[in-house]
Amino acid sequence: DTGLGRNVNLFNRLRRWSYKAIRQGWPDSAQWHRAVLDRAVGYNVADNPLPYGEVRNTAKSVAKWTYKHFTPEGFSQLQASRGSRKGKKRREELMPRVLEMVSQGVSQRAIADELGLTDRTIRNWLKDKSGKSHIR
Repeated sequence: DTGLGRNVNLFNRLRRWSYKAIRQGWPDSAQWHRAVLDRAVGYNVADNPLPYGEVRNTAKSVAKWTYKHFTPEGFSQLQASRGSRKGKKRREELMPRVLEMVSQGVSQRAIADELGLTDRTIRNWLKDKSGKSHIR
């Protein structure tokens, strides 16, 4: 925080808190604005606090942005997208090893245990979208 202004420090601390806090029950707009303002006032306790008007305006900005951009539906879509990318990357990394072990006659359960995956994951990976197995 050194070298940054008090406003910037308050804004960054408040926005990081708000990204997590809004998901704790998805409050209505008025509730959310009050909660963000209360947190901002609490963060403003310092040797040289900002004037209340600046704290209020910063809180209003953060509250409006997070309320507009963070919704249960949007969050679910974001998490699904992140999970999909992570799963795809892991599959791309491990699939050659899975196929090698399958060709050696290793059971799906043993492959799962070896790679720290579930039997279901191995079974799904070995099926293409049509439901046909990659194993011939």
